[in-house]
Amino acid sequence: MKKLGATICCIVALQFAQSKEIIAAFGKTANIAFNGWSVEPYAAFSDVIFNEGGIELHSINGGDYTINFQHKMVELQDYSNIQIQLNFLSTQNAKLNFVDAALSSDGKAWSYLAVDQKLLSADIENANSDFKHLKISVNLSLKSNAIFQFTDLELSGNKNKTELQEQLPEVKQEQPFFVFCFNRSITVETKLESPYTIVITNLAGQNVFYYETSESTRIEPELNDGIYIVSIIQNQQLIMNKKVIF
Repeated sequence: MKKLGATICCIVALQFAQSKEIIAAFGKTANIAFNGWSVEPYAAFSDVIFNEGGIELHSINGGDYTINFQHKMVELQDYSNIQIQLNFLSTQNAKLNFVDAALSSDGKAWSYLAVDQKLLSADIENANSDFKHLKISVNLSLKSNAIFQFTDLELSGNKNKTELQEQLPEVKQEQPFFVFCFNRSITVETKLESPYTIVITNLAGQNVFYYETSESTRIEPELNDGIYIVSIIQNQQLIMNKKVIF
C-alpha cells in the first residue's frame, strides 16, 4: 500500500468579493466527478481514473511532465469577482513543481495568471466577460509507480444577471448518453455516431472492464457482486459516470 503525502491546496483569485455563490464544483469534497474535463498528454500515463474523488494519474516509469486539465465553462461569462480553489494529493513518488491557471474565450489563446508558487495564489484586476474556457496546468516530477491526484476544484463568483436573463427559462442541455443496468447487463444508448469508450471501475478505483464502440450497445461483463462505476469517455474526456450494482 502506498503512503499518501499531504494535501496541496491552491487558491487562485481573479478578483476578491465579500459574498460569492458557487459556480461549479468537482471532486472529492463535492462528490462530483470531473465530467467533461480533458487531460493532456493523456497517453503519458499508464492509467487515468475519473471518479468522484477527482482525477487520478498513474505512472509506471515516471518522468517530468506538464499536465493540462481543461474544461469549457460557458457559465464563467455570467460571473465577475471569480475565485478558483484547487486541491491536489501526491504520493511519495510524485512531486508538484508548480501550478499555472489560464482562461480563454476560444480555447486557443490563453491569458495566464501570475501564480505565487509559495502561496499558490494569483490575482487579476479585470476578468474578461468573454472567458469560457479554463485550464489548470501542473508541472510534475514523477518517479516509478507514482500516483498524482487532482482532488478538488471549486469556482465561486458574483452573478451578473440582467433583467432579461431573469425572465428567460433555463434550458437544460440534453445528455448524449443514457446508461442503465438490468439483470447483470449494461446498456448504453446514444444518438451519436462517433467512437467512445466504456470503462468500468470498482470502488477501489481499479479498471475491471474496457470496451470501445461507436453506437448504442449492450454489454454483459463478468463481474463479481458489488457496486461499480460505468464511465463514458469520448475524445479523451469523461462524458459521464453512472453507478451500478451487480
